[in-house]
Amino acid sequence: MIQSKVPFAALSAFVVVAALPTLLVARQEPKPAAPAQTQAPVVSLKPDEAVKVSPEEAAVLKAAEAFVKAYNAADGRAIGALYVENAEIAREDAPPVKGRAEIQKLFETTFANEPGARIELLNVAVRFLTPELAVEEGTAHVVPPADRTAEHEPARSRYSVHYAKQADGRWLQASVRDWSEPEPTVAQRLSDLEWMVGEWVDEHHDGLVETTCRWDESGKYLLRDFKVKHSGQPTLSGVERVGWDPLTKQIKSWTFDSEGGHAESLWTKAGADWVLKSRGVFPLKAEALWPRRSPLSSQDPRA
Repeated sequence: MIQSKVPFAALSAFVVVAALPTLLVARQEPKPAAPAQTQAPVVSLKPDEAVKVSPEEAAVLKAAEAFVKAYNAADGRAIGALYVENAEIAREDAPPVKGRAEIQKLFETTFANEPGARIELLNVAVRFLTPELAVEEGTAHVVPPADRTAEHEPARSRYSVHYAKQADGRWLQASVRDWSEPEPTVAQRLSDLEWMVGEWVDEHHDGLVETTCRWDESGKYLLRDFKVKHSGQPTLSGVERVGWDPLTKQIKSWTFDSEGGHAESLWTKAGADWVLKSRGVFPLKAEALWPRRSPLSSQDPRA
């Protein structure tokens, strides 16, 4: 437990290793609450496709939106109704699934194994092979529920859907193929933290924390240097290295201070924010800190 007589240097170590990220956004205006889980389905067009959409393209996109709505509602029966009777789904790492009934079972199993997952269709483009046959291509982004983001990363895959126009004017999926996107590079995984690069100053009562952040030469780590002052006198300094941990499949940071304290933090994105779960030791007593969560906004407060 933390005792009230712990010197400022020890408390500063605790502030830096467990709560420093919050200092970077201390002056940010409160943001509106995240959209409810019942938000409208997301089907975003490629930029060059969003200028003008023909009535037939709009009909195909309406079918894509119906798929997203059914998926996010975990409604396997509704999804089955979006396929022709002899439809086929070709999968990258498993045998193809053939027939409307089997496709419905596939999605019902998916919903049972991944409850609460949601899908978005990004960079969608539609083209026509004939007046009765259309192709939709884009990127599918499957996001696990917020309480499982630490266990499961969002999955992205490229996909192609062939639609067949029915006698009643509906467009139904006849064949589907998807394939995995290349694994993002470390630099791409850290790109959401680019806004932290720069110099930061936080004042609190008679304490002051100065922080600088930069990329290392490889571009695979963010390096942060910090200095803590109390009543104008330097009391603590240290460094933090932020990178990608392939073992936990999360962004992770390692912090070391001038008094011998150190900590590790796992970073999890929650909507527009980041949640840090930290654990470390005090420099004076080498006493383990309990895991501590600190919110960090992904929006640049200087904007």
